[in-house]
Amino acid sequence: MTGSTWFIADPHFGHQKVSELRGFSETNLHDNKIVNQWCKQVREADVVYVLGDLSAGGRAAESYALEVLATLPGHKRLIAGNHDSVSGIHRKMSSNWPKFKEVFETVNDFGRVRINGDEVLLSHYPYEGDHFDDPRFMQFRLRNEGLPLIHGHTHSDVRFAGREACVSWEAWKRMVNVGDLTDWVKESAHAWQS
Repeated sequence: MTGSTWFIADPHFGHQKVSELRGFSETNLHDNKIVNQWCKQVREADVVYVLGDLSAGGRAAESYALEVLATLPGHKRLIAGNHDSVSGIHRKMSSNWPKFKEVFETVNDFGRVRINGDEVLLSHYPYEGDHFDDPRFMQFRLRNEGLPLIHGHTHSDVRFAGREACVSWEAWKRMVNVGDLTDWVKESAHAWQS
């Protein structure tokens, strides 16, 4: 039996500041909310694309996030974000690399999927924009050549902006199923073709 496909960005397990910004007084309450929602929606046969920022960064925080993710269902694939030590933006190879390989089937800086036959790009970063006034990491972002892009990073509560779909926790407060994105992909692909 073939599973479904899911997306989530910026889980930030164990990240106090992000937990507070999301309305949680303690990180364990924040983390449990995400874990419980993941377990409600995702089955073992499903594929889950995690679009970066597992934690606040740092070896201990990242190890904790990987331990949490290891317990969750689904075939997990990582598109690394700026807080993930395996991202190509970092100068040194991650000392946590073996742990990432135990949790994720694949680890990449970007990727692509097909949704109803249309090509869609995956990146932690949007084409443009940030949650700061000055966009960061522009040299590591995909160039906008008209393809739809699924991303995180901005912590925006806006789900769709033109050819970009944000799958951060702030936008959905749940896992995002491929079915949630099919109409947007169709509209984006047709806009590009016309």
